[in-house]
Amino acid sequence: MDAWLLLQQTYWNKQDLPAYHDATAKLCALHLKAREPEQAWQDYEHFLNSGGSKMPAATWFELCRVAENQKNFDRALNEYEKLAAAYPSDRQSLMAQMGAARICVKQLNRPQEALKFYQAASASTVPHLDWNRPSKPGFARLKQRCPRLMHRSRLPLCTWPRDTPEDGLAAAPKSM
Repeated sequence: MDAWLLLQQTYWNKQDLPAYHDATAKLCALHLKAREPEQAWQDYEHFLNSGGSKMPAATWFELCRVAENQKNFDRALNEYEKLAAAYPSDRQSLMAQMGAARICVKQLNRPQEALKFYQAASASTVPHLDWNRPSKPGFARLKQRCPRLMHRSRLPLCTWPRDTPEDGLAAAPKSM
């Protein structure tokens, strides 16, 4: 880790920002692996403040999980959203959408927002054959907390109800 810190400082002194961002992202990943979340967040802040925009997806996802485990739910939700937007075709994007939905349902009591994340995950082009198993508990909580949204209980998990007046969403215009 000391070598990466020295390398990071060298790149900063040389004003080589792309290399500095790479070294900072690597340091962040190493701090996460060493279970030093405060240092990892500090690395992430340095990354952002120096103009970095896209932390590597796996590292960013771990930062989101750290925020969630530390019960910093608003920060975790915000980071999950940014991750999903930055890497729409990566598996971490799908996992970020599921994480955001889980936080909305379990912690923030925002079922409408959770439904938005579940729908985005369902519509994702990222292969997610194993997605059904981990999302069932979140889907069940969403059904429990907002039954009007999820009034069709026999739907397959990856199929979402159409917008109808009885589910509380605006009806979709019908084409003739």
